Amino acid sequence: MKLKAKILFIICVSTSVLCYSQVEDTVNNMPTFHREFAGQAFLHTGGFGINVRRGYHITAFKKRIIELDFAGMSHPKSYLIPSSQVTDSKSYVYGQLNSVFVLRTGYGIQKLLAGKTTKSNVEIRLISTAGLSLAILKPTYFEIEAAGNFKMYEKFPSDPNKVVKGGGPYGMGFSEIFLIPGMYGKMALSFEYGGALNKIKAVETGLCFDLYYKEVPILAETKNYPFFVSVYVGLVYGKKWYR
Repeated sequence: MKLKAKILFIICVSTSVLCYSQVEDTVNNMPTFHREFAGQAFLHTGGFGINVRRGYHITAFKKRIIELDFAGMSHPKSYLIPSSQVTDSKSYVYGQLNSVFVLRTGYGIQKLLAGKTTKSNVEIRLISTAGLSLAILKPTYFEIEAAGNFKMYEKFPSDPNKVVKGGGPYGMGFSEIFLIPGMYGKMALSFEYGGALNKIKAVETGLCFDLYYKEVPILAETKNYPFFVSVYVGLVYGKKWYR
């Protein structure tokens, strides 16, 4: 009798766990997935970038996510101009001190706001992340007009009598790269429209705030700031799978 009671108890517990798992793994009678991985290309108010993100199941309505961003960043007052004073001039950003890229790595939560009731519906998610942000700065060089065929390159000239012919070779300045550490926070909405339940096809839009311990020098002759505020929109592609 004791053996039968133990077996019956095990069966009851197992059945309860399976029922609970079934409830957690469906939303509106549509299956959910425990893991996901996605990549994103996005445009933002300071340039463009890419993102990769990994999601881990917490409940049917919530996932724990880890992400990595890499994006270019420009100053709000940056503008591209040609030098009209000499022939064969090249376009350049006036007063640019450094090319700036931002590397972010963070942790966050993804919440399901509206799940799919059919494959053709749109799934809406709220994504919030925060973590470390690293500004990577590469000094910018310009080609300065010189006598004869001699080419001269220097950083943004303070002497107004020097004529800038255009931007210098992009490879110049890599040995002078320097870093400014900081932190970031992001809030976004994701609209998943893909018909395949185990695939991710989505449009994402959101707001990101980067904060650094000192000003990030991008332009000369203007105010630089220790933070960036950017709005972005991106296309997301990825996959989902069970445990």
